[in-house]
Amino acid sequence: MEKCGQGSTDDELSPNCVSSLLGIQIEGVAAGLWHTVCTSADGDVYAFGGNQFGQLGTGGDQAEVCPFHPLDLLLLSLKLK
Repeated sequence: MEKCGQGSTDDELSPNCVSSLLGIQIEGVAAGLWHTVCTSADGDVYAFGGNQFGQLGTGGDQAEVCPFHPLDLLLLSLKLK
C-alpha cells in the first residue's frame, strides 16, 4: 500500500529515508498498519499512507503517497470560504 512516503505504492522491505522530509528535524514518529504520522522539532505534523478511515486528517479517505501537512488543507479551506 501507500505507506512509505516515497511517492509510490511499491512495497519497501527495509528502512529508507523519506526524501521529501530531508532538512526537517523529525522528533516523533507513529505508525499504523498502513499509515505514518511524524512530528517535527518546529511542531509541524506530516502524515502519509493509507487513509481509508480518515486517519491522516485530510478530510477525505484518499491515500497520500508523500508526506502531507494536514494544516495546509485547513488553511486552503479557510481561504476558499
